[in-house]
Amino acid sequence: MSLSINLGLIFWNIALRKKNKLEAKFGVYWDSELNPYCPICKTLLILEDLPVTETIRSKFSLLSEKPCLYCSKCDKYFSLRNDYGLPMSLGDAKKY
Repeated sequence: MSLSINLGLIFWNIALRKKNKLEAKFGVYWDSELNPYCPICKTLLILEDLPVTETIRSKFSLLSEKPCLYCSKCDKYFSLRNDYGLPMSLGDAKKY
């Protein structure tokens, strides 16, 4: 009985690691469910759809008028960028 419990815990641990594995793409990390994470601290990013002032835009080196993602832990904004460095939307990033 103890052996079956240990084997169950091992397989559960392996499955959990695969699920929580983050992959870098478009300037941020992504989980298996296509949720974006901060490239600095790996915290789940918040979708921001607020207009950005020129000061914030220059401070965070944003390419687009509206930042797409915000990290509340780092207090930084992130624009998703394709392989050519051009800004892209969250919806477009999730298609790839």
